[in-house]
Amino acid sequence: MACCTFRVGALLATSKSMRLRTRLGLALLLVGCGLLLVSSGAFDSVSADRGVELADTSDSNALLGISYPEGRPVELRSSESFLNCFIFSDCWYLSTEVIVLSDNTDNGGLSISNVSFDSDTGRNLTIASEPTLEQSGLNLGDVTVTFGCRASGGLGSDQYDGSGWVEMNVVASDGNTTIETVRRVSIECIPD
Repeated sequence: MACCTFRVGALLATSKSMRLRTRLGLALLLVGCGLLLVSSGAFDSVSADRGVELADTSDSNALLGISYPEGRPVELRSSESFLNCFIFSDCWYLSTEVIVLSDNTDNGGLSISNVSFDSDTGRNLTIASEPTLEQSGLNLGDVTVTFGCRASGGLGSDQYDGSGWVEMNVVASDGNTTIETVRRVSIECIPD
């Protein structure tokens, strides 16, 4: 009988360890499924901190240098007009230099491949000649315009207040680098 008791006891011990293993396995299975449902954060988000600094430069120091010899806005004062303001005439500003383009590249090989102009003459301001780009000396080109501001009437008179703008779209290239930019310059007729 002792032999049978031992076998029954071993069987009961085996049965208890099987239940324990089953429960432990079931618990591990549930934990594993739970982990699948909840993200670990290992691969679902990545962050990087890469410091980048970009410095911009003024128009005059850019590869295609742009300067404004008459300032921005261009102020046309009647005391500085080429022709005095008369009763039936405007105050004229001949070949006013509005924009100067220069080549600031290392190789100095920029050339202008395309340029176009637009303008709006608002009230009391006329553009007597279309803007032109002329090559000059060390510069790539000078944009000049002839303006007229409406005279207020009377001999040796003043001019009316007026405003408008001239816009330049230019494309320059040295064969490797192409630069395209648009610049608008405001024009103001200022009475003295």
